[in-house]
Amino acid sequence: MLGKIAAFAALVIVAIIFQTFFASLVSIDNVMPDIYVVLVIYLTLTQGLTYGVLFAFITGIIEGSADPAFLGLSAILKVLLALIVYFMSIRMRLESNSARILTVLIAVAVHNLLYYLIAYNFDIELTIYTSVKYALLEAIYSAVIAVILLYLAKRKLTLKFEA
Repeated sequence: MLGKIAAFAALVIVAIIFQTFFASLVSIDNVMPDIYVVLVIYLTLTQGLTYGVLFAFITGIIEGSADPAFLGLSAILKVLLALIVYFMSIRMRLESNSARILTVLIAVAVHNLLYYLIAYNFDIELTIYTSVKYALLEAIYSAVIAVILLYLAKRKLTLKFEA
């Protein structure tokens, strides 16, 4: 049990470090992958609802701390996303990699659309403009990152430490 908690904490720390420091290095025209949403979906589908919601809440609060006006918004949207993905996985079979990648694509687009809609006080024109300019590209970019993560998970690449 302690090992699972340590692995979960390490995953949270690695995700925060990647999203904070390295995502901007791999950005394409100010579009960065949303590793938090990718990992929320991955954890929800592979480890269950508890891990997905917990990861969503922690990373949402940390991500939202950059803008105090919207402190809980990201956390609420990510938790809601984990719940939707979990209940979708119960109703539909999301076991194939293509279904998981499509889920990431749709989830990132919907997450960003809802975030922009609320952040821009339901200004539809500005939300549509920003969504077309950033949200769709970020969804595609995050789906590409999901492909890489699924490939690594399938290959079960691990670090081996020798004494």
